[in-house]
This record gives sequence, structure tokens and C-alpha cells, in this order.
Amino acid sequence: MQWMVIHGQDTLETFGLIVSLSLAAVSFRADAKERKISNLMALADSHRSLWMQVTEKPELTRLLKKDLDLKTHPVSAAEQRFVHLLITQLAVSYTAMKAGMLPEMTGLRKDVQSFFSLPIPNHVWIWSSEFQEPEFVMFVEECLREESRAQSPQEPSPQEG
Repeated sequence: MQWMVIHGQDTLETFGLIVSLSLAAVSFRADAKERKISNLMALADSHRSLWMQVTEKPELTRLLKKDLDLKTHPVSAAEQRFVHLLITQLAVSYTAMKAGMLPEMTGLRKDVQSFFSLPIPNHVWIWSSEFQEPEFVMFVEECLREESRAQSPQEPSPQEG
């Protein structure tokens, strides 16, 4: 009983501090999750605004075509500018995701592979990659290597030959 009288206030203060810190941690985690969702919604809005231009601007109609001869019909200034905007948005999104400001985007690698495998985006990427952060360039290049490995015919194993 004497111990409670002597140490009771210290024990109560310690307990109060632990409860306060626990509540702050729960609140911080909820705020961080809410921020991620808010950031994701802003990214989706920006993404939609950019991609609407492909359907609204006739000068961007070739952007998603697979069979183009860029030697005969080179990339236009409008196409280059638009793809560079998309690359910049992707780079910012990638950086935000790596910093924990966005949730992991499932399917991002597949999106990068399919987009940069197209002639115009691939051509602009070669130019634009020089202006990007090295970590982002490595990410895109790794995605492209994965795509080329997936599309290349497999060597027959010695048992098959």
C-alpha cells in the first residue's frame, strides 16, 4: 500500500503517456492512409485529364498505334511534348510511390511495358530518359527488359532438341 502512495502518481503518469502515444500513433496511421488515398485520387484526375487529350486532339491520334514507320513519318513536336508530359507524370508518380506517398500500384510494370513498347513513346523515351532521375530510368529500362524477355522465343532445352 505504501508503494502505491509513493509511486502511484508516477505509474499513473506513465500509463497516461503510453495511452497518449498509442492514440497518436493510431491517428498518424489513419492520416497517412487518408493522405495516400487523396494523393491517389489527385493522380487519377491528372491521369484522366492527360489521356483525354489523346481522344480530343487529332495531332495525337498516332500515339497508340503499333505499326508506324517513324523514318517516313517522324514523331511530331506535339507528340513528343505530350509523351514527355506523360513520362514526367509517371516519374513523379513513381517517386511519390517510392516515398510512401502513394500506395503500390499493381500493374504499373505492365503499363510501362505496354506503353513504351509502342513506337512513338519508345522514341520519345530514348530522348526524355536523359532528363530523368537515374532510379526512375533504371525502373523503366528494367520493365522494358522484362517485356523483351517475355516476347523473345524461348531457347529449346537440351532435352527438347
